Amino acid sequence: MSHETSGEVQKLVIKRVFRAPVDKVYQAWTDPDKMIRWFASNERWRTPAVEVGSAPGGKYNLTMRHSDGDSFQSVGHIVEIIENERISFTWTMPDAGLSFGESLVTVDLRAVPEGTELTLTHDRLISADLRKDTSEGWAGCLTMLEGYLVNGVELSPP
Repeated sequence: MSHETSGEVQKLVIKRVFRAPVDKVYQAWTDPDKMIRWFASNERWRTPAVEVGSAPGGKYNLTMRHSDGDSFQSVGHIVEIIENERISFTWTMPDAGLSFGESLVTVDLRAVPEGTELTLTHDRLISADLRKDTSEGWAGCLTMLEGYLVNGVELSPP
């Protein structure tokens, strides 16, 4: 999939509330053993390889595989990490070449009476089309996260 640069940087913001404590949501994003259990845009994908650094500058690396054999890798580094509050990392897809560029993902967590409010911001998207595709992917991932946190639904091993 190729995306033409529109010349206007796009930003995506998604908010969700999860019926789970902040520390459990934070661990789901920072513990590779937990992340492989939910990180996918739908049940046809698996994420068998995850690396998440624990400090700024640390590596961020995940590989996702689809049941039809397609796969993609996202790599980057941790920009900011504050326990139970924020995880921010760069997002680059080397398999896509320069067509996606380097973007920035920030996950902010806040305790609310219902559990945890999560605000995901994906910034530096190079086109409106990429923003749309990215929105659909993150919406699916957050649905999978909710299933994992609230109902204990886990992706089966790849």
